[in-house]
Amino acid sequence: MIVPVLFSLFQFPFLILLINATGVTDTSYDFGSNKDGNNWVVINDGVMGGLSRGVATLDENSMVFQGTISFANNGGFASLRSNRIRLSVSEVEYVEIKYRLKGLSFSLMLEQSYRYWLPYYSYPLETTEDEWVTKRIPIGEFYETRLGDYTGRYLNKNRANDVIRVGFISRDKKAESFELEIDYIKIS
Repeated sequence: MIVPVLFSLFQFPFLILLINATGVTDTSYDFGSNKDGNNWVVINDGVMGGLSRGVATLDENSMVFQGTISFANNGGFASLRSNRIRLSVSEVEYVEIKYRLKGLSFSLMLEQSYRYWLPYYSYPLETTEDEWVTKRIPIGEFYETRLGDYTGRYLNKNRANDVIRVGFISRDKKAESFELEIDYIKIS
């Protein structure tokens, strides 16, 4: 009985993330001074056979997520996601992020499920080149998104479930390199 389970985990390595996810109640990440990115995970299109690449590293002042998007083998995305959190949407007013982004544009995600086909909420982050940008995003401006497409709905505190994970996912449908650098994220 153990052998098939182990085989399944090695065949689908992204399942390991689901099993090892731990709950935290902190809703802010300071990647510079606190080095809060140690538990964040890169999930690229390799989970479905794609060849996109993404690597996240913590440097002195931020977390840097960089790589290249490839459409080979029906791929085309790269993402960076937090460990499990417990966040009641009804208590959230805004998300603040300080970042800079070169190459492709990304979306900031608020996920309510680990199932990729279920909707999540996203907010588009435009490229900034070398300039640091601080955005304070009202929670009601996050779009409901399913498989990369907007559904036309927005995050509604009364309708939404709790957020279990924060993350970033590539938005542009281009084979190109990217570099996303994040100083901090505050959710309150």
